Amino acid sequence: MLGTAVLLVASILGQPVEITKMPADVIKQIDEKVIGDWVLESTHGETPITGEESWNWGKDRSCVIFSGFSTVEGKKSTYGGAMGWDGKAKTLVSYFFSSDGDVGTTRWTGLGAEKWTGEWVGTYQGQMSKSTAMLEFTKEQKRYEDTTNGKAYVAIIKRKPKPPTPSNHEKLKDLNFFIGTWEAQQEDGVTLTWTFEWAVDKNMIKNQITGKDRDGTMTFSNLEMLGWDAEARRITNWCFNERGQPVTFYWARCPDNKWEGWTADSKISWEFTIVDGNSWSMGSGPDKIVFKRK
Repeated sequence: MLGTAVLLVASILGQPVEITKMPADVIKQIDEKVIGDWVLESTHGETPITGEESWNWGKDRSCVIFSGFSTVEGKKSTYGGAMGWDGKAKTLVSYFFSSDGDVGTTRWTGLGAEKWTGEWVGTYQGQMSKSTAMLEFTKEQKRYEDTTNGKAYVAIIKRKPKPPTPSNHEKLKDLNFFIGTWEAQQEDGVTLTWTFEWAVDKNMIKNQITGKDRDGTMTFSNLEMLGWDAEARRITNWCFNERGQPVTFYWARCPDNKWEGWTADSKISWEFTIVDGNSWSMGSGPDKIVFKRK
């Protein structure tokens, strides 16, 4: 794709090139300053232009492929192109095509830490232009400037905001009471320790329950992850024990400070009751176990 773009634009503009592998320092600059999705607000003379563009590495980082769109006075046009390293001239070269039939190339001869400078040659609205091009960088935006058809073209190009990460915290927030470490004693002398902690930006709750007998020997240990199963539309606890045996069970809130848990096959169920701010019980009757906050 890059080779086709290079040959076509070079033949149109009469600028032969020899595309080779990019130097490591140039790759680093492009990674930091160019790659990504961008929103642009620009002017050509007094005419405002808006749009978006995306820059991505090609195969083996041998080139950069870009595409975007711009809107001028209500008219939308698309564009695209490629950027590569001219090994013969030792310059970074970008090639541009638009749906309006315009083409252009920029040779970036000065690749400074905060500013790139070069020469732009191409057509805009059917007219051939040639001017100095400048690209200034700050952390989250770029400022591009050249002159086409006798008018200054200035673009402020900002990184496109990332969409918010989907969160299931609202589905799990009522389980916040259990966050911490809890301990219970069974009648057979086994001490149970159950620890709950938020994970993945409070989208899941990592928890582990371990049993130890009177001499401190571990009798069992389950490593578990509580989360929202979007398909089942339930709070789900995915578990593995020390023998690698998996089990899945669901949680649901009930009235009177109670939670219910049951296995996916519905063969086993539990009842969790919040007693006060520092204790809760599992089960009922003679099998009830009371966990206290450590």
